[in-house]
Amino acid sequence: MLETCQKFKTWLESQGKFAKTYPYYVDNYLQQNKEISTNNILNYYSSLQGKKNNGYINNIMKSLKSYCKFLNIKDVEFPPYLKEKASIPQVFTKKELEETIIPCLYDSRKTEKEEKKFEVFFKLWFETALRQGDWFYIKRSQFDFEKNRLTIVAHKTNNVWVKPFTAETGKLVKEYFESEPEVENAFNLKKSTLDTLVRNLATESNIKLTTHMFKRSSLSHYATKLSITTLMNHGCHKNLATTLKYIKPNVDAMQKEFEAANAK
Repeated sequence: MLETCQKFKTWLESQGKFAKTYPYYVDNYLQQNKEISTNNILNYYSSLQGKKNNGYINNIMKSLKSYCKFLNIKDVEFPPYLKEKASIPQVFTKKELEETIIPCLYDSRKTEKEEKKFEVFFKLWFETALRQGDWFYIKRSQFDFEKNRLTIVAHKTNNVWVKPFTAETGKLVKEYFESEPEVENAFNLKKSTLDTLVRNLATESNIKLTTHMFKRSSLSHYATKLSITTLMNHGCHKNLATTLKYIKPNVDAMQKEFEAANAK
């Protein structure tokens, strides 16, 4: 099986397709299903609905189609692709983070040291727009406090990204690092702890808060403040279309840019 997956990955690379994510989706399918069949795929497709978003399910179906093509399996029928929403999901503002979400930390029955740690962490998370999963692999050696930058290797894609943060936040992060030794990762985070904390904050702040909302909210906040290329890097996007979902046209700004471009 491992050898087949490696050959599938090599084949995908030759086809210019998603050689990192497609094998991951196929492997998840094969862990639950021993063979590729129409019935198994339909049952798997049904089991994902309501648990995963439509775009995610569509990508899984695309990966399985590619796998069938790779193995030359022609007698399998696939369900139709689900309609994907172009609009971005719910987000929170920077003001809500600072005035509603973070203050709730101090009502969460954590120690003063933990409260301060997560306040600093949430500020950095908002500024860097990282995926939740990336934080569990980040080490303190990846921080450059002279330039206020964090260099990461995305754990899903292995792509290298440089993420700037403000000098103010950098100072707070450095102070936290000096107060507690590194054990598991830069902020000594565990997924279960972070998930539970965010769920509790969602209840206490009355904001429908999820861990992925930090990335979305950051991108929405900086969408009108950064150039498109900088915003792409900020979101760790390789596809411009993904970045453009966060940008809403401002007619007044468009008018000024158009007049400036045509000024003699």
